[in-house]
Amino acid sequence: MPYFTWEERALTADTQSIVQMAERLEEAAQLLRHMAERGFVLERIAGQSRLSHADSAVFAEFEFVDESAPEAA
Repeated sequence: MPYFTWEERALTADTQSIVQMAERLEEAAQLLRHMAERGFVLERIAGQSRLSHADSAVFAEFEFVDESAPEAA
């Protein structure tokens, strides 16, 4: 099953104000809601948050790097 690791600290590392942080987090929330609607699920594995989808074609539509693929190692 394809998956990628979500690290929320990356969302706001380059922001310069609280408003920018809020905007970035709101964009991420919209994306996460859309992903949930499309069938992505959250898995907690070894302290990491992995977002996965049972259908590799749907996963590919979002253009995420599939960390389960051999070339990702």
